[in-house]
Amino acid sequence: MRKSTNILGLTLAMACSAVWATDPHDGRQTSAVSAQESTMQEKTMEDADNTGINDRDDNDAAVTAQTQSNDKGDVELLSTIRQEIVDEDTLSTSAHNIKIVTNNGAVTLRGPVNSATEKSKVEELVQQITGVQSVDNQLDVASSN
Repeated sequence: MRKSTNILGLTLAMACSAVWATDPHDGRQTSAVSAQESTMQEKTMEDADNTGINDRDDNDAAVTAQTQSNDKGDVELLSTIRQEIVDEDTLSTSAHNIKIVTNNGAVTLRGPVNSATEKSKVEELVQQITGVQSVDNQLDVASSN
């Protein structure tokens, strides 16, 4: 009985030690799963770098979410536009998530879409909504790699 307990203990110890690794950033011991998640998270952050796009927003005249009107009519218009875009099944996830800013019925569209056709489709949808006075289509067509 004692011999089988020792083998079980040794097997368990070996299995546990296999899931520990040294974090390459600070040398601390961490689980291999945590180290892998950390590496994946860093890769995602690198891929998500949109500094170049954000640089254009440094201009005080740039339309950003901070320039969104809090007027009840503009907030309701924004909500209607968002709902129309999300309900359009032919649009990509990128198009469903564009930035929309409304001010006195003037609508600014920003963000990436998958194609020029999609860019036009979004603008057409928005122009058909009651209350929209004008549309500034600043959508970016994603480059295909």
